[in-house]
Amino acid sequence: MQSLQFCLRSQWFISTQDNSIRINWTPDNLANLQWWAMESNLLTGKGLQDMTLDFMLYTDASTQSWGYSLLHNITGGLWSEDESAFRVKKTN
Repeated sequence: MQSLQFCLRSQWFISTQDNSIRINWTPDNLANLQWWAMESNLLTGKGLQDMTLDFMLYTDASTQSWGYSLLHNITGGLWSEDESAFRVKKTN
């Protein structure tokens, strides 16, 4: 599955191209895509509502800080100047 993602990411830029772009798949990628064409593979999944949660993980981040909470553990901090350069920039 990861090879499919890498191939797609190297050829399609979601922010600048629409979803009708033609992707050149390698033979290995085509073999991985065959899995999705088999109905038996698609019907053996597990519904999300049937799952029992072991724990809840909460995360949040802003342009200045980050944090998480897992069970009774809570931590967070401020982004360094270098780290803040990697933030996701919202575009309209």
